[in-house]
Amino acid sequence: MGRRAVSAGLFLGAMLCGAPAVHGSANPAPTALHSIRMVTISSADAGAAARRYRRYLGYSRVEEGRITAEFAAAWRAPAMAGRSYTVLRSRDPEPVFLRFVDTTSPQAPYLPVSTAGWNALELLVRDPYEAHRHLADSPFEHLAGPAPLMDGSSIHAAQYLGPDGEVLYLSADLKRAHTSTLARTEHRVGRPFIVVLAGADIDALSRFYADAFGLTEAFRVRLAIPFMAAAQQREASYRYTLALLRLGRFSHSIEIDRYPAAPARARVAGELPPGISVVTFCGALSPAPGAMGSRNAAAPGRAREFRTVSQAPGIAYAGRRVSFLNGAAGELIEVLTCEPSSGPVPKRLARVPRRRHVQARAHGSGAA
Repeated sequence: MGRRAVSAGLFLGAMLCGAPAVHGSANPAPTALHSIRMVTISSADAGAAARRYRRYLGYSRVEEGRITAEFAAAWRAPAMAGRSYTVLRSRDPEPVFLRFVDTTSPQAPYLPVSTAGWNALELLVRDPYEAHRHLADSPFEHLAGPAPLMDGSSIHAAQYLGPDGEVLYLSADLKRAHTSTLARTEHRVGRPFIVVLAGADIDALSRFYADAFGLTEAFRVRLAIPFMAAAQQREASYRYTLALLRLGRFSHSIEIDRYPAAPARARVAGELPPGISVVTFCGALSPAPGAMGSRNAAAPGRAREFRTVSQAPGIAYAGRRVSFLNGAAGELIEVLTCEPSSGPVPKRLARVPRRRHVQARAHGSGAA
């Protein structure tokens, strides 16, 4: 992937700068997905990946452990049983986690922002220019920015590629306007606030989240994204169609990108795919009566087919029920049973654990 400058070109700019809505509204009805809980990144060395994020992004290690056979089976990735993982979080009060898990690199090299599935992660930052300076001479490859997302926008962002193929957007509203739909962080790098999904049929992807979770599109726009076009060997002026699905909690969203060609991601048999491999949401999920395995559309909060772990261990799961399903692009989704919450996180739940890490007895990650 090249180091070409990005045009006014991330969907976040459209989200925050008044692009016309085509589906839904800025204030959607309650949905079955409340917030992003955890993002899992496949890594050649989970421990080394975690050290990079601790050193350069200021994240804290909160758990280490090994994947249980029960979780590997629920992922339909049996070879993952026994693999090491490390869980991190930022110092933001909301408990949103990053989990790095050991995987084997596939024989065919992984090409970021070129395949179907989870492709990128957007992180809150205090100041993208500060974050950019701090990442100089780091193992994170600079892709574009920092720059305003659109002419006159107070939202500025920089884009980076991590060593494991994860694409990171580092974003902040420098105006700090109280009307901004972007949350703020007091730390150099804060929590994830958008996960980016890609596929060839944006309508099918959007419809899946509407059927399964009651999510509606807040915006749909077409934008030139030069660094993505370069990765896909397209003209820099190529315009991508992007849609935004807002979750129930403030500043938690799913972005859907339409790729002209979105092949399935190559992976080692029985393992998770490379790059961003799993996204865990807080929410609610139950089977639609008579819909398991059927072609009937599921009601919001219901799904056609999923697997469950009734009491998932680890800091992110905290012994709660977690459901596993695959979306329309083949993306792996976890839904942790959580009550909706739109208010501030209580201080007793907001503290980052002081211990350097917690050795989990089984697989898992998040606490609150």
